[in-house]
Amino acid sequence: MLSIALLGCKTIAVQREQLATSVGHAGQEWLAWPSRVRVLFVAAYIDGYQEGVHNACDSTDRLLDLKANKPYDHAKDEIVFPSGVCQKGAAHYTRFKPNAGDPDVTAYTEVLTRFYAEHAEYQDIPYEYLMQYLSDEQNKTVDDLSRMAKAGDIRTRWR
Repeated sequence: MLSIALLGCKTIAVQREQLATSVGHAGQEWLAWPSRVRVLFVAAYIDGYQEGVHNACDSTDRLLDLKANKPYDHAKDEIVFPSGVCQKGAAHYTRFKPNAGDPDVTAYTEVLTRFYAEHAEYQDIPYEYLMQYLSDEQNKTVDDLSRMAKAGDIRTRWR
C-alpha cells in the first residue's frame, strides 16, 4: 500500500511538472491551424467567456438575496443590482458576429495571426492570454501587442 501511495505522488509530481511547461498554447500551434480551427477557437473562447461572466454575475444577485427567488429585469428596475454592475465591469467582445455558418471573428483571428507571423520572438505567448487584449475595452492592434511585449507590459515567457 505504501508503494502505491509513493507511486501516486510521483505520478502527480510528473503531471504537475508537465503542466507547468505546457500551460497555454503557443503561436506556432496557432499558425499551424487551418483558418476554420482558429475561428472555432475564438468563437468558443468568447462564448465560454460570456457564459462565465453571465453565470458569475447572476450569482451575485442570488448571493446577496436582494429580491429573493425573483427574476431580475434590469431595464424595469430602479434598484441597481450587483449583476448589472458586474456585467458592466466585465470585458466585452462585440466584434464577434454570429452567422448562419461559422461566426465572423476576423477582428480577433487576424490580429493573432499577424502578431505571431510578424513577431516570431513572441510565439511563446499563449493565444488564450492574448485574447484579453482584444476585448472591446482594450482593443489592441498587432503594433500595440508588439510594443507591450517589448516594453514588458505583457508576460512573454511561459517556459
